[in-house]
Parts: sequence; C-alpha cells; structure tokens
Amino acid sequence: MILTKKLYNCIVLFAFIVTSLLFVGCANTEETTNEDKELDPVIEEVDVKQTHDDTKEETNKEPTENDLIIEVKLAYLDEITYYAIGDIFNEQLFSDGEWSIKDGKVSFQGYFNKEIFPGEPSHITVLFHQSDSDYHYSITIKYNGEDVTQESHELIIDQIESLLQQNSPFKGEYVIGPWEAIKLVEEKTGLQYADEFDTSKQQYKTEPVPIQIFGVYTWIIPVIDPDTTSYVGELFVDWKTGDIYNDYGEIISH
Repeated sequence: MILTKKLYNCIVLFAFIVTSLLFVGCANTEETTNEDKELDPVIEEVDVKQTHDDTKEETNKEPTENDLIIEVKLAYLDEITYYAIGDIFNEQLFSDGEWSIKDGKVSFQGYFNKEIFPGEPSHITVLFHQSDSDYHYSITIKYNGEDVTQESHELIIDQIESLLQQNSPFKGEYVIGPWEAIKLVEEKTGLQYADEFDTSKQQYKTEPVPIQIFGVYTWIIPVIDPDTTSYVGELFVDWKTGDIYNDYGEIISH
C-alpha cells in the first residue's frame, strides 16, 4: 500500500513537471512569435529608407549616354559665376536637383521643370565648361550619345539663350572690355592693377573677372599703390559707362 502510494506520488510529480515544461515552452514560442511580428514593420521601414537613399544616390550619378546632356560653354567660369548660374538656372529652368563643382567644372544633376519643358526626359545633366572664346557662349544638347538638332529641342535652347542674354556676365557682351577697364582705373585714379605684368606681352597676366554689383555689370579691378606696392582694395568699372565704383558703391570717377 505504501509502495503504491509512493508510485502514485511519483506519477503525479512527473506529470506536474511535464505539464510545467510544456507550458513554459508554449509561452516562449508565443513570445518569439510576437517579437517577430513586432520586428516586421521595423524591417520594412529600413527597406523603405534604403530605397530612398538609393534613389537620391542615383540622382547624383555620373552622366550617362541615356541622360539628356546639355553642355554650355561660357566665357567666364570663376567661383562667382558658378553660384550665379546655379541661382538663375535652378530657379527658372530646373527642379529637384543639386549643383556641384568638381575639378573646375560645374554641373547640375536633376529634373526639368515640367511646366516649362513638358514631355522632356525627366532626368538631365547640365555641364558648364570654359569657352574657347572670351566673348561667346555655345550650347550643345546630346541624348543617347548623339547630338540633338536645334529644331527638336528649340524650346530648351531658346530658354537657356534667353537666360544667358539677360545676364551679361554669361554672354560676355560689353562696351568696355577688361583691358580697357584696367586702363581707365590706372589713368583716372593713379592706382595700379594688382597683378603680375607680363613684359613680353606688355599686358597683365590675368584678366579682371565680371560681377554684377550695385545694380550694374562691372569688372572687378583689384588695385595697389604703385609707389609702395601695398594693396589698396577693389574698384569696379561699369561695362557700359566706364564709371568707377569703390567698394561702398560710390562713383569715384566718371
């Protein structure tokens, strides 16, 4: 009888242990399942972000033959001109893109403003280069690696030319040239252009750069005192009138 009772107690204890183990196992399985369910949205969110980053990276890709590639050659490509180009072209022609300067060249990777260019390929690359001529610009458009005729993209060319013509530094049209501006400053102020003089060519090695300032288009003329060779500052010569401005915007010579 005692043996039977002990056997009974052992069976009950064994059953209790087995039941407890099964309960714990089920609880762990359910918790793991719940954790997996909670992780699913996080994994999807990461995937979405990764896709977004990939898209952004594609926007700044190197230009390929399948892009609509617009090449614009300009007479002057100094740092001032880079940012002026960016402001004017980005505001009026393009949208959702980025400008960059690399190895002395400025480029735009982005998309056409569809209100201006309906039906055009959305992704474009615009490359700006230094012109071979000091006084002209040129526009070349390529698509799929081939030159595009002016007739087929007349609207694009007209829009870009219009911007270049409205903003004189990019076209290079002026009445008074850079060398004439230097002579005017030296004759009327007695100061000297702050650049190394090339005796073999009888002219300075570096041309003044253009800038729009005080509401007019001017040449920047950095000057020195010829007697002491100390740097004086910058003067600005109006392209059309020859008026000379100081850096406060005051006309110091007509």
